[in-house]
Amino acid sequence: MRIRARDSTQHVLSTHLFVNHRLTVAQLDKIQHAGIPAVEIFCARQHLDYRDRAQITELGHWFRESELKLHSLHAPMYTDEIWGRSGPHSIITITEPVKGKRLEMVDGGQARE
Repeated sequence: MRIRARDSTQHVLSTHLFVNHRLTVAQLDKIQHAGIPAVEIFCARQHLDYRDRAQITELGHWFRESELKLHSLHAPMYTDEIWGRSGPHSIITITEPVKGKRLEMVDGGQARE
């Protein structure tokens, strides 16, 4: 993935490259130290569990202190950690017309605080 910045091209790394591993600040440190200016985070539950407040908080604090920029988030495709193999209920359809079903797919029925 490339983004155009005025007259130069910048490279953006997608964390999909190591999607089968939990995303950590150590991995982000390695990306930053490699000289990559921006990252796309792939939101698969086994990699970035958007329901895990501890992981989200840790990554948020890291990004506030880091020069690495978050270019984009790749929306999750499945609610499970095994790429949708747990059944049809695991597929996320953000175009679901019924709001309650759509929220259930994304939030897993967990109450928001």
